[in-house]
Amino acid sequence: MGARRVFPGIVPGQKPVSRAKHIAGLRGGRVGGKGYAGLRNQMEALERNIAQAILEIEDAVPDALQHGVQEVFDLSQTYVPVKTGELKASGFILARKTRRGASAVVGYAAASRPSYALPVHEIMEAYHEPPTQAKFLQAALEQAGDGIEDRIVEYMRGLTGD
Repeated sequence: MGARRVFPGIVPGQKPVSRAKHIAGLRGGRVGGKGYAGLRNQMEALERNIAQAILEIEDAVPDALQHGVQEVFDLSQTYVPVKTGELKASGFILARKTRRGASAVVGYAAASRPSYALPVHEIMEAYHEPPTQAKFLQAALEQAGDGIEDRIVEYMRGLTGD
């Protein structure tokens, strides 16, 4: 019997592969496994899965941002002066996708209603029954703002299972 011809460059310890089997594998044949066609199919499936995961993450970002700023909003609700309740009721969080990613806004008096929101926030000399105060939104941000990023990360990790 003659010696078996193998493709040059065999790694020591590896089972020799005949030239025909090696070429069949390069051409997407099924010799010894799925070949390149199978690998290509696996890579395409992986790309689809990654693209789907990216879309799901992008869709979750506004909710993550809302989660991140919720503590700031809650504190501002504690600090916002209440006379009629209209200013407190006007508080909002707006988290949404944008062209460049996503954004979140914590605010009061959207569309300038009530019209007195800015003076109530800015006039430091006005007396407000504690814990309410002027600069109610700024005070909440100063107190809880450092944790926004951590809360966003916590929310996203909760979604991804990390």
